[in-house]
Amino acid sequence: MTPSVISDPRFITLRIFEVERCWAYAMQLKEEVSEQACKRFHARNKLRKAVKLSVSLSKFLESLTFEPSTRLEVQAYVSWIHGVLQFDLQEWKLAKEYLESANTIYSGLSKSADDDFRELYLSRIEELTPQIRYCAYNIGDKDAATDLRKMLHGNDTDEQIEQLIDQARSKEAEKVTEITWLGQKIPVKLEEARLAVLALQEFDAEIKALDQSNQEAVIHHYESILKTCVTGIAAVREAMSSMDQIQSQAVGSSTGDAASIAASKRQAQATAASLSADKMSRTQLLLSFLQYSKLERTVGRGLAQVSSALSMAKTKNPLSVKEDMLGTSSYPKAQELARLYDTIVQNLSEVQSLPGAVQESPELQITLKARITAYRTFRCFYLALAHGQNKKFQESLALLSRSAKYAKLAVNELDELDAEVNAKKIPGAFACFANVSFKTLVSQLQILTSSVPSEEVNCRAEKMLFLAQGSRTTDPSTAPKSDKPLIEDLNTFYNKSELEQKVLNSKNGQPLVAMPPGYLPIPMKTTFFDLALNHVEYPSYQERVRKTVEEQSAVQSGGDKANNQGSGISGFVKGWIWGGGK
Repeated sequence: MTPSVISDPRFITLRIFEVERCWAYAMQLKEEVSEQACKRFHARNKLRKAVKLSVSLSKFLESLTFEPSTRLEVQAYVSWIHGVLQFDLQEWKLAKEYLESANTIYSGLSKSADDDFRELYLSRIEELTPQIRYCAYNIGDKDAATDLRKMLHGNDTDEQIEQLIDQARSKEAEKVTEITWLGQKIPVKLEEARLAVLALQEFDAEIKALDQSNQEAVIHHYESILKTCVTGIAAVREAMSSMDQIQSQAVGSSTGDAASIAASKRQAQATAASLSADKMSRTQLLLSFLQYSKLERTVGRGLAQVSSALSMAKTKNPLSVKEDMLGTSSYPKAQELARLYDTIVQNLSEVQSLPGAVQESPELQITLKARITAYRTFRCFYLALAHGQNKKFQESLALLSRSAKYAKLAVNELDELDAEVNAKKIPGAFACFANVSFKTLVSQLQILTSSVPSEEVNCRAEKMLFLAQGSRTTDPSTAPKSDKPLIEDLNTFYNKSELEQKVLNSKNGQPLVAMPPGYLPIPMKTTFFDLALNHVEYPSYQERVRKTVEEQSAVQSGGDKANNQGSGISGFVKGWIWGGGK
């Protein structure tokens, strides 16, 4: 294809398609590649071919007349293709230069383009920025990894950024060899556990740097760290199970006579116990640390979900949430908040029951108990609001009273713990759990305590209003409808609206009384006496009875005579034939 042949812009599109086809095929091979060197080599060859075709395209377009913006787009495209190749070859400096060149061109074009093209240029800039920061990180920029994580919080669905962050963490995780938790040093040798520990170390600083008003980003950050913790816990458990299998195989692999087998078993048991007891305890301690960290972040996620729900409700109805982010009786989903706080209480109870160092730390157990009491207060408070919304006013008042008692108890416990922390009787690390300190929790409980009396007054007012509206009876929408006229249904109370509805919607057209009324039997004196039957004579049955008795007696006497005759003949024959006369 020569410049003289080109008569339509679509000819240039064909040259661009050649470059795009090679690049797309290389990306497909990179997704399919695992450990196959041939596919990885093939993918790089396709990228080299795409670079060669892009350079040819650039030289080809120099001999044609185009707008300046089009020439700049071509230069940016060629620089981007070169940067992708160098990025794959891990030539970080060259890749950074090429990608920054493309990014600069797109930034300039976005300033002078119209709205439609400006969005395209800005999207290209967003795609290039993570790769540029990753190249800077590999060159030696320490802030690049933090910038990548900030980009991830801004774009939850960018898988490329997540992959780059994982690659950066895998390199940093090699430096993590030991951690200190509850006064004990724990060696970390598993790669997945190292990644989890590194992510936990970075988590607290990153969560504080996030904008807390952006609850979606905060919740996403908690979910990402929880996934990392789950992966680390699974790896540690698998290592512990493999250690148990090795120990059992070492004990049961002896052969020979009984004495040698017994001696070898004792020796194997002693050796296995001496070698693996310490290792198993350290691994169990690492598992407890990861489980503790996971549950702590789970509690933090639950609190973030509570804040998110209250913030969304406040934007819709400002009266449903107070300025201090405490729900009121106007909040429509109090049951949901009660469920979230119930989950938080369960997670704290699981932390209390963790084996090992957690059980051996009485200070930690005391602080966890106080926090459980505090969050039970919030659960009880929102359950009271939920019962009030369901017209269960007695239960609501009882729960409000109980929440006030819980709040007073929790405030006293937390104040004592805070004083002990200040006196350094309890480690300062125990004063903050899930980024919530003792002082913050105490202030929230005091706000709740001050809100309980107003909620009780509101509950009583709603109860009186409910009773004044005649709601003590069964709801007519749920009660069975009666088609009887009102005169037959006097034991049922109908208010004015229900009575009008019954009169208007009567099926038989007789809402008040049945018309005509039905016949009823009543006692009264007879008007006619029939005495004719008193003079009727009936035939006598005496003659018929006498004849019947005579007939029955005659039949009976004839039967007896026949029986006597039969007996005489049979006796005669029997004696004559068988010699009965002997």
